Amino acid sequence: MHSAELLRQVAVEFETGHWSRLATSAVTATAAFIGFLP
Repeated sequence: MHSAELLRQVAVEFETGHWSRLATSAVTATAAFIGFLP
């Protein structure tokens, strides 16, 4: 069994990584969209 503290730490790291990927995807999509503009 994992301790509650370990699970909480993993959850925080997962959420941080999720938001980081989400932000990176948004920046990439915006850059690609701007790239298609004349």
